Amino acid sequence: MLMVKDLTVAYPDGKVAVEGVGFTLRPGETAALIGANGAGKTTLFLAIVGVLPKKSGSVFAGGVLLRKNTLRALRAKVGLVFQNPDDQLFSTSVYEDIAFGPRRFGYSAEETDARVEEALGQLGIGHLRDRSPLKLSDGEKRLCAIAAVLAHKPEILLFDEPTAFLDPRARRSLTGVFASLPQIKLIATHDLAFVEATCSRVLLLQEGKLVADRGMDLLGDTAALEAAGL
Repeated sequence: MLMVKDLTVAYPDGKVAVEGVGFTLRPGETAALIGANGAGKTTLFLAIVGVLPKKSGSVFAGGVLLRKNTLRALRAKVGLVFQNPDDQLFSTSVYEDIAFGPRRFGYSAEETDARVEEALGQLGIGHLRDRSPLKLSDGEKRLCAIAAVLAHKPEILLFDEPTAFLDPRARRSLTGVFASLPQIKLIATHDLAFVEATCSRVLLLQEGKLVADRGMDLLGDTAALEAAGL
């Protein structure tokens, strides 16, 4: 379960970027986080994984309450896939990028190898195992970034603009991948068609505040979307 309660995040200059946000996602649930540019979507994600400190409120993920001394345990439960795969892929081969997470969490060489192979197989990208990330297409990079997160087997997945930079074929492939992932998934995106294809619930952020938490009918609420800048 992912439970965010009354979460407020402020930047060092005092500007509040997320204010009083609260929601709960349960096992098997896939939800979209939508809002205009600057609404606070990425900031919220970074606060959930403890990269940005919270001003107030709480985050409870996979049985772990976010505190300074629980960051490692919480990050084992929550995987964040960045908007730009190039921010996540930095090694000389796809294998090394995917192995980075399990190694960081202290798994043996044998367990790390097993996790890498499982993640490659799960996404159908075993043929990319020894390729350099620099020579991959945007769609291939996206799948490798997801595999790098899946390799440490988180219970919760956060995706920041997962369809950015993708052509229609890669986007369709990603839709199928999402349908196969059993984890709790929260997807920050402007791609409402992708939301419609993958999600059952929509959270709407406006100027850092959660102004709606509804079913898919929210996508047809033109007044609510336009008021939020969409």
